[in-house]
Amino acid sequence: MKSLSTLYLISALMMSIPGIASASDFKSLVKAKAQSAAAVPETVPYSYLVTIAVDSQEGKDDSEQFTGQYRLNPAATPGERVTIIDGSWDDYPKDMRKELEEANFEYSQAQHAEDFWCVGDQEMLEMMASDAVTVLREDAREAVVSLTPDAIAYFMDDDDDGERDMPKKIRKRMLAELTFSKPSLLLTQSKIWLSKPTTVKIVAKMKEMNFEQRCSPAPNGLPYVSENNVKVSGKAMGSHFGATVNVTLSDLQPN
Repeated sequence: MKSLSTLYLISALMMSIPGIASASDFKSLVKAKAQSAAAVPETVPYSYLVTIAVDSQEGKDDSEQFTGQYRLNPAATPGERVTIIDGSWDDYPKDMRKELEEANFEYSQAQHAEDFWCVGDQEMLEMMASDAVTVLREDAREAVVSLTPDAIAYFMDDDDDGERDMPKKIRKRMLAELTFSKPSLLLTQSKIWLSKPTTVKIVAKMKEMNFEQRCSPAPNGLPYVSENNVKVSGKAMGSHFGATVNVTLSDLQPN
């Protein structure tokens, strides 16, 4: 499933590489890791707390604020995976409620894992070691890298049904910057953003699209997506719109 969230997840590629000094450069570390890359986990052995905060605006007078909290157990029986803690199902916005229902009833273990782990496979490691990635700066503690527009477009191309996640014009103008700790190569922060305002259709213009993500080590040592922040704004049919969304995953408990 190639999607924007997948781009973040597969960009968080690296874990500890024993026997290599911290002074090694980023590309050398990645190449060494690619030679013995482990398979990406296909299950999530934890339940976890999801906290959501949304602030949206459409036009001058139509605004909405929403906060919610629920516990998700991917290993539970379908229909019993989501436990609402703050509020009720009906309190959630329509689109968000649809995603919750899919997670509760329809997602496979692999789909849950894809949205949870910040781990990439050998193909992704090789991509990070290629010319598609530029090291902007690094020292013994961390490395900051960027992806070429073509590499970003590759990950944001089609989903499983062959449909585009966003217009090609938008994808071509997205930039990405990732920060990795060294020598562990754990992704500590990533950001993908629209480099300049872009007209999608005659009646629609995207002014801002920012996606930021943080990863933290789970109890088993593997990195997982602990926080996602999204900010978008634009204009459609003469009316301004915007939204900020913050999602955090915490309190991981063994299934």
